Amino acid sequence: MVAKDTVIPINNGFYTVDKLNPKQDIYGADGLTFLSRIDYAREYGIIVITDHFEVTVSADQHFITESGPKAASKLVAGDEIYTSNGYEPVSSVSNTEEIYDMFYVATQDGTFQANGFYLTNNNG
Repeated sequence: MVAKDTVIPINNGFYTVDKLNPKQDIYGADGLTFLSRIDYAREYGIIVITDHFEVTVSADQHFITESGPKAASKLVAGDEIYTSNGYEPVSSVSNTEEIYDMFYVATQDGTFQANGFYLTNNNG
């Protein structure tokens, strides 16, 4: 799950995740993919940062790493995660102790781009 202000690239621009329409195309790890479901919940946030990107996600949101999917709660500084710039090391991971409006994003290929990160709901 990603925080509601997370930017998601679509075919002709960008939307924040809370503005996405179900059944539209968004970008995944292999290009455009079909958004099949989006659900809302409130969850504690974890902030993941690289040198170029930052995103707030739920603890169980998986990032694409060179060794396979890894939950945000398991990431540590130095882990290589897939971004729109290629694989980048995580600079920091921190629990916020704050509850956020979050959205679960399900796509046809199981991946989606969010604030420059490639995320997956396939946990390996």
